[in-house]
Amino acid sequence: CSPPGRGWVCGISCAQLRDADLSDDLGCMQFIFEEHARISGDGYNAWAVYQPYCRGKSDTMIEGCFEEGENAIVSTPPTTRRPIAPPKNFPRGKVYERCELARELYYRHGLPYDQIATWVCIAHRESSYNVSAIGRLNADGSEDHGLFQISDIYWCSPPGKGWVCGLSCA
Repeated sequence: CSPPGRGWVCGISCAQLRDADLSDDLGCMQFIFEEHARISGDGYNAWAVYQPYCRGKSDTMIEGCFEEGENAIVSTPPTTRRPIAPPKNFPRGKVYERCELARELYYRHGLPYDQIATWVCIAHRESSYNVSAIGRLNADGSEDHGLFQISDIYWCSPPGKGWVCGLSCA
């Protein structure tokens, strides 16, 4: 089945990236962000839409989403562990509204306020806020999954598929 660095880096199935539970998506997103920050100095560079559409341009993505004075920075220490998320039966197919996602990321999941606009911009460009989005087949045969379009070639594993040897992990 998938060797290290080829499918299970985040330790979750791709289906977990397509349900309405954002906690596993955000854990994987944070892991990807930290890996790319270590490699390139800017974790957002892991998402191709960041440089052309979101870098320095995303503040408008949360205009009108929070009341004045509501944006106290929530202290969140960096997460370097892999997210562990047991399978859950969450409804599929949720499509967020822009401000709904911003408030969910900030209040429910505790993302720092100064990152919210960029993550909302990335989600807008990658999936149109659709948690069940599956991107088109990439040239390497991989697909991108969920709100932040996380690639199954590195970060999550499709069921019954091992990228390199083609054998089921079961």
